Amino acid sequence: MCHREVVQQLESELKIPSHKIDTSFVSARSNARHAFLREFAQIALERNLAGDVAECGVYRGEFARLINLHFPTKKLYLFDTFESFAPQDLEREIPEIQKCAQLFANTSVPLVLSKMQHVQNCIVHKGWFPQTTKGLEDERFCFVSLDTDLYEPILAGLEFFYPRLVSGGVILVDDYFDPSFRGAKQAINDFAQKHHVVFVPIGDSSSIVFVKGV
Repeated sequence: MCHREVVQQLESELKIPSHKIDTSFVSARSNARHAFLREFAQIALERNLAGDVAECGVYRGEFARLINLHFPTKKLYLFDTFESFAPQDLEREIPEIQKCAQLFANTSVPLVLSKMQHVQNCIVHKGWFPQTTKGLEDERFCFVSLDTDLYEPILAGLEFFYPRLVSGGVILVDDYFDPSFRGAKQAINDFAQKHHVVFVPIGDSSSIVFVKGV
């Protein structure tokens, strides 16, 4: 649930006045991610980057909504179980994360699509990633968001999307600096070491980005 939805719930269900709800920390992180996305989309437009866009780990569609907004002419591929974490992806995670099997289950495809301004461009791939990439081997991408929290899907996402990035394309990966999801950091480090590629933080205290060279 994004901070905007949490605020609405606090106001409507718990009757907490809006002036007593401090979202400054969460807002700063989400604003930084949005700024990065918006500014990269402008660069992609100016450079006429080919390829489509994708998000793996959609949850309730808040960031996907922004991708769809800022890339209005590109196909947006949405990969998610839409049913919380896949059990097979939890096997190597720490016990605290394994107990959260139903975390992020309160979502659905209709809910996500209802938020899209250019819904005609959205292509949903529901199920376990990377099985849901079947048939997309020849696709190319200029922007990808990986927000799956866990080691296995993040590593699988990097392995699938990085070779399919166009020159100048980027993969944004969340949770690198989040101590709760240690698998995310390990997957990013393992991929970078294996393929001799580098990544940099974007300044939201959470995410990093890979940029595809020539």
